[in-house]
Amino acid sequence: MTLALKQVLQETNRFWKLCQFTLAIRGVEILVMLLIPTWFSVFSVINQRFLISDLVMLTTIISGVGLLSFHLYSYFHELWLDYNTSTSNQGRRILKFDES
Repeated sequence: MTLALKQVLQETNRFWKLCQFTLAIRGVEILVMLLIPTWFSVFSVINQRFLISDLVMLTTIISGVGLLSFHLYSYFHELWLDYNTSTSNQGRRILKFDES
């Protein structure tokens, strides 16, 4: 347990980058989950009869999810920067576990 925690704390930058990437990629997942029901029920996302409303809907979905993903990525990046500045000296002390 101690060795696993030591390994995670030594690689915190990789952990934070992975979390940032995971939160950003959630946008793709949300888009897929929003558009799959439409695609499988009608076999297209844009219907010719409702071209304007479908384009507005699609633009709103894509821009909303993109904005949400961007804000999540930015917020997590700020958390990472705060963590690095607050624990830059403490992190070195934390890594000195009692090996006995």
